[in-house]
Amino acid sequence: MIILKFLPPQLVSKSIIPLNFIYDKGPEGTFGQDSLTIIFKDNDSGLKSSYTIQKPVIEAYFVKPEYRTFDRDLSHHWFPIDKCYKKVIPYASRFFEAAKELGLENSEQAKLNPYVYGIDIEIENFYLIQFIKEYPYHESKNISVGYFDIENDIIRIDHFPEYGETPINAVTYIDGSTKTAYTLILAKCDIPIVSEKHPMYAEYEDLRENWKTQMGEIRNHIPDFLKKIHQKYDENYLGFEYYLAFFDEEIELIQAFWSIAKECNNDFVYAWNLPYDAQNMMNRPGMLGYDVNEIIPDPKVVGKNDHARVSFMEDKNAKVAKRKHQCITWTLPTFLDQMVMYAGIRSGRGELASTKLNYIAQIELKDEKLDYSEDANIKTLFYRNLYKFIEYNLKDVLLQWGIETKTMDIQTIYSRMYDLFVTPSQSFTTTKVVLHALYSYALGKGFVLGQNRNKNHKNLILPKYGEKFANITEDMDEEEYMSEIFGGDEEVEENEDGTVKREKYAGAFVMNPLYINPTGVYVRGKPSKFIHDHVVDLDVTSEYPSAIIIGNISSETLIGRVFLEGELPTIKIPEMFEFRGDEAAKYKLDISNFMLEQYSERDYISFCNTFLGLPTFSEVCDMIEKGA
Repeated sequence: MIILKFLPPQLVSKSIIPLNFIYDKGPEGTFGQDSLTIIFKDNDSGLKSSYTIQKPVIEAYFVKPEYRTFDRDLSHHWFPIDKCYKKVIPYASRFFEAAKELGLENSEQAKLNPYVYGIDIEIENFYLIQFIKEYPYHESKNISVGYFDIENDIIRIDHFPEYGETPINAVTYIDGSTKTAYTLILAKCDIPIVSEKHPMYAEYEDLRENWKTQMGEIRNHIPDFLKKIHQKYDENYLGFEYYLAFFDEEIELIQAFWSIAKECNNDFVYAWNLPYDAQNMMNRPGMLGYDVNEIIPDPKVVGKNDHARVSFMEDKNAKVAKRKHQCITWTLPTFLDQMVMYAGIRSGRGELASTKLNYIAQIELKDEKLDYSEDANIKTLFYRNLYKFIEYNLKDVLLQWGIETKTMDIQTIYSRMYDLFVTPSQSFTTTKVVLHALYSYALGKGFVLGQNRNKNHKNLILPKYGEKFANITEDMDEEEYMSEIFGGDEEVEENEDGTVKREKYAGAFVMNPLYINPTGVYVRGKPSKFIHDHVVDLDVTSEYPSAIIIGNISSETLIGRVFLEGELPTIKIPEMFEFRGDEAAKYKLDISNFMLEQYSERDYISFCNTFLGLPTFSEVCDMIEKGA
């Protein structure tokens, strides 16, 4: 690997560390106008900088002609670098350039060609590896975090609002470095004006007058309000400085928030359930007649990129820990979902009962969200008890700060970024972690990784099978693709109390322990199913690699998958494979998989009996005896 020296010397110091990489494909309808913006900082001084690379490049490795002896063999996941030659090619046209180098007809052929390596890696990760190799810094990293939460005025609607649909009437931002909390409140009423004949007239008028009175009292006595906040929260949240500001126009509140976020200049900014807060802050200006791209982007980051646009790509994966939101703001701070980070770090311990802020705060802090149920509901709290509404918004962000202060999750996130060469949004995507960590490791050992040909197969082979693969798109990542082809988890919903509604899915079957024969110690004269003496816990070393080898199920031996479609004949499933009782309603046997499993065991008589209706061995013997 030749290290690309891509940063100007004047921006380089001995302690610079990477924070974010923003890849922009260029203006719509153009090609080859892409760019990569790198955000980094001096770890010692805390000074952040950004630098944009126009038309970023990537290293492609081509097998030397004398070693091209495996035309149809796609099993080479890596190849010795000394048997390859390298070319630095534009990232945007990498497949085209690879096809041209190999004399292929088109770029699609390059995606499956066995003689090109190294071009599957994403550009952000390629430059992250380059950055860390070129500017290694082995001291502890000083990472700062900000936190925010918004509230919306939903008094006019009776449904869950679309992002940007309703006014933002409160937002609190906490600068974790200085322990400063900024709470911004909209001093504007959104209660509908109705006629005296309207059934809600009296209630609306009462709410309006009550709100006006409260708003005037708090605005005229802000020091007294903040004194009460100190008295209530200094015991658990000592050292905080609080600021309270009111805005007559919503757009001014939104502009003030983004100014504060940029001025505080934290490395990362957390929201709990980022899609809601960030997309409301991004979409609301447009609803008010303003261009969000003139409000959020920082000129120091955007530079000469006059087509830079803020965007949010929401991942709606049912499993919170697997979500890969991408929030592009074109600011020095990078916005992350604290809920996803928290769940992702702890995913190895099993699925959390709930990822709601209140539940996690109770676990980590023995604290909880402010209870307003005696005063109002969430629709009317802003009008019935403005003091508690402001406190409610502030308390949520204090909880966010408290959780991070205790867990220090951002250090784990950044360590994964630095050690495994993944961006924060990729931190818990196994395929991304393995790919980029292995890419760097292999290069250090004199090898280069090949392409993910299973992923590339989807665009070249699978679509021709029609409707079954109609949902497959070229921009699907590996996990989405595999889920679409082979089936994935059903959505996981939450009950009102925050606990998870556990939906069963077609996958690995875990036998009900109630079916275990009672072979344990005697309890009240009967052997127990659950209590045993002399128990041994066995853990199989290298279980997965061994299973791959023994079962011949590595990706390089994959030919395809069998799907049984249409109306199937009645199949008599052997009793030992049948689901019984409640299990029959919870699980569904995948007949296609079962057929292949039966066939692979080479018990052809049982296979033919089950799926072809032919007689069993005993039945054949009986037929012979009877002279049939």
